[in-house]
Amino acid sequence: MFDSLVDVSDAGLLATMSEAQRGERRAVARRLIAAGRLCRRRIAESGEDEEQWCIDNWEAVAAEVAAELGISRARASSQMNYGKNLLERFPKLARAFWEGEVDYRIIVAIDFRTGLITDPVVLAALDIDLAARAPRWNRL
Repeated sequence: MFDSLVDVSDAGLLATMSEAQRGERRAVARRLIAAGRLCRRRIAESGEDEEQWCIDNWEAVAAEVAAELGISRARASSQMNYGKNLLERFPKLARAFWEGEVDYRIIVAIDFRTGLITDPVVLAALDIDLAARAPRWNRL
């Protein structure tokens, strides 16, 4: 396995690293966006019976995601939140993340720093701007 890189040129090794990093970004994007979609779907499907649950729908979905991924419920909830916010607030940024152009740490910083913005017009303009600029922030 590791021997396959022994005779690769320096440029080839750098290309391998770059390709692996982009693949890692894509994998994280798929996990978060899938968690966000599942969350949105389950909450929408719950309808009027939400008050009848012992725990709220978010926690039920978080428990399911946590069990599937083998992570804590809190970590699953966090991933659901990032995915849901990308889908609902920043779909163009979500696309750039999906394509492997933006690192997870950038997504987390954007989510934290824009959490109080609620104006849909501002969010739409910001989404366009962030999708264009965020790929350059990976180096920061």
